[in-house]
Amino acid sequence: SFSSTSQNPTISNATTAATGTYNVTVTNACGTTTSSVSATVNAKPTASISASGSTTFCSGNSVTLTAAGGSTYLWSTGATTSSINVTSSGNYTVQATQNNCSNTSSATTVTVNSLVTPSVSITSSSGNIICNGNSKTFTATPTNGGASPAYQWKVNGNNVGSNQSTYSTNTLSNGDVVTCSMTSNATCRSEEHTSELQSRQYL
Repeated sequence: SFSSTSQNPTISNATTAATGTYNVTVTNACGTTTSSVSATVNAKPTASISASGSTTFCSGNSVTLTAAGGSTYLWSTGATTSSINVTSSGNYTVQATQNNCSNTSSATTVTVNSLVTPSVSITSSSGNIICNGNSKTFTATPTNGGASPAYQWKVNGNNVGSNQSTYSTNTLSNGDVVTCSMTSNATCRSEEHTSELQSRQYL
């Protein structure tokens, strides 16, 4: 399907369909002669990346990215192995080469979340001094508690309350100690359970 009368023809944007034998006929005053050459147009490889697990994870973990589609590889990190171990956030691509043809994959995004340390503080509705029999409300304020932290209130080490961020009571006695333990469900929390204790004295 190719024909040209130029001495040095060019095929632009060649596809695999251009593979074949090319013949040229040269004519001058002395006669005609023919020559031929075979040409092979290789398809570009399809470069791709697969991950050994989630590409979003907590600091201290890693994911293995594996390339496919070529016989040799060049990663955006400079690595030339077929697989790389990733511990940092970023966009990763790989160039795959096969039969002297190269192609680059789309980017794989890796997100590494920093560790957070949960904590909780508690405040009371009217200071540390109340009259006997009066009601008092305590409020827990979490830090890095996540979307739905769990709470356990205690009076003198005994469980009270019902998994709420507040606790109200009118049965405190002088010297009672109120504490709150908070269990965080935040992503990448450094500790599963964290509590900060605050003592309250009552008259």
